[in-house]
Amino acid sequence: MKYISKTRQVQCDKRVLEYTLTIKEVKNINLRIKADGKIYVSANKQVPIYYIDN
Repeated sequence: MKYISKTRQVQCDKRVLEYTLTIKEVKNINLRIKADGKIYVSANKQVPIYYIDN
């Protein structure tokens, strides 16, 4: 199974949040926030990027 990971940014109020998006074979959109504050999101390739960013 091949994963595609990339760093993305979204505007939330007046802050810019940076997260790592991993495209892989999953059934849901998964959001993980690590103890160090880093944000990780995984989603299926069929989920549009604009849906993940919102």
